[in-house]
Amino acid sequence: MILSHEQARASIFEYIEVLYNKQRRHSAINFQAPMVFGQYAVMTCRYASK
Repeated sequence: MILSHEQARASIFEYIEVLYNKQRRHSAINFQAPMVFGQYAVMTCRYASK
């Protein structure tokens, strides 16, 4: 399958921004994946507000 330059660019952007960055561990959040950190933050806020 041959993609145009724009289709290839959009596919790469989608992979990086939508899939990879959600799974990649980030040093700024103690080497956790953003999804895990977000879940932890939500749980912490819920318990702190009680």
